Amino acid sequence: MRMLSLLRHAKSDWGENVRRDFDRPLNARGRAASERMAKFFAANEFDPDLVLVSPARRTMETLDIISRTCPWARAAVPDDALYMITLDELLGKVRDLPNMHDHVLIVGHNPGLEQLAAEIAAPNSISHDDAAMARLRSRFATGALAEFDCHIDKWKDMAPRTASLRRFTKPKDLRSGRG
Repeated sequence: MRMLSLLRHAKSDWGENVRRDFDRPLNARGRAASERMAKFFAANEFDPDLVLVSPARRTMETLDIISRTCPWARAAVPDDALYMITLDELLGKVRDLPNMHDHVLIVGHNPGLEQLAAEIAAPNSISHDDAAMARLRSRFATGALAEFDCHIDKWKDMAPRTASLRRFTKPKDLRSGRG
């Protein structure tokens, strides 16, 4: 079995000097949320063996804050294709992952991450968390993490309804003690 984790960048801001979406930095709330997620990762021994990240400023800043606590984040591979990626392109990227990696984290944006999560989720599987899926479908919030158990042997076999949502964690859950 493989594991796919999807992390949406933390809350960003349109500052006075920001002209392009790609250049939006994290705001104070986003920086605080990234720090909470870093603590969550460390406490839960979260350790992907491949991290792909969109090169947009807000995704890189999210991962930079996480890397202060989690060494695996320092080895992230920026991937230009992850910025403004469509569902079909993102599913294709997952199918092209090298099989030497069992747990892959993709750090990116909506709507692609939310669409991929909904596409691969198999709601009737034993390990699927229905409550977590309902929360994810209501809103894949900024800074949130979706973790999937993928019922495939090779990444090329990733298809709709081949994964079970193991856990969905929002930064605000960690503030209120739910995560």
